[in-house]
Amino acid sequence: MEIFEQKRQNWVVFLRVRLPVIRYTEHLEKQGIFLTKGPSEDLEAHSVARLLKKEREGFVGYDTYVKVVDNKSFDPINARNNAELRLRTFFNAYNFLDHKTKINIHPSCLVVSGSEESKEIFLRAKPHPMERASCRNEVPLNELVKSFDSLFRNFSSEAIDQLFRVFDYHSSAISSENPESQLISLWAALEGLFPPPVNGKRGISYYLNLTLPSLVLTYPEKIFRYVEDAIRYSEKEVRDIIDRDGKGESFFEKTIYYL
Repeated sequence: MEIFEQKRQNWVVFLRVRLPVIRYTEHLEKQGIFLTKGPSEDLEAHSVARLLKKEREGFVGYDTYVKVVDNKSFDPINARNNAELRLRTFFNAYNFLDHKTKINIHPSCLVVSGSEESKEIFLRAKPHPMERASCRNEVPLNELVKSFDSLFRNFSSEAIDQLFRVFDYHSSAISSENPESQLISLWAALEGLFPPPVNGKRGISYYLNLTLPSLVLTYPEKIFRYVEDAIRYSEKEVRDIIDRDGKGESFFEKTIYYL
């Protein structure tokens, strides 16, 4: 049941946007939204910032960088969605006032956790069934060496070669912009990670049965978290029902009890 004890974190989201002119910065900064022409110093401090700064195809014209702080969420995807919602809310109001301040937000972004365990995640696109992301945790070198040593200690040389081929396929999948290439590379990684099917078992069913047990451990939690977010940000009358009829110390526990 430890998966239900996960707490919200404060995430910082960096975005690239296209604006005809930068204005209303004082209003935005009071709400934790900071605009700069070009990368900010805060962005430069992060190791994966180069992915957001890289002038790849699709970034043309997105010269304004945005930093959105205090995005409370359980995961980086919801944090990114929350940051974009806040940004669009303000610019929709500004566009209503002057009919000029329209904003275009590039789907790529950098999300940084505010927890003690530093985590930097670069999302290449808005999340879809195949989430494409690069993630980096700050791990001391000695801990990294110790982890690899414990992992490979009992591996044969053939097994180590096979494992690194799996890493290569996975790396190819997350770096590809083509969904078909992603799927093929991920499937090749799965085939390399698990023993081949025997006794005439079908490949797809066989590999699904091997991967689903670990996936279902987190799936219920995500569903409950999404429901809780939806209720928390709905009308006050709905929240009052959960607070009144639910049982538990936190709003999350009350939501689960009520459901």
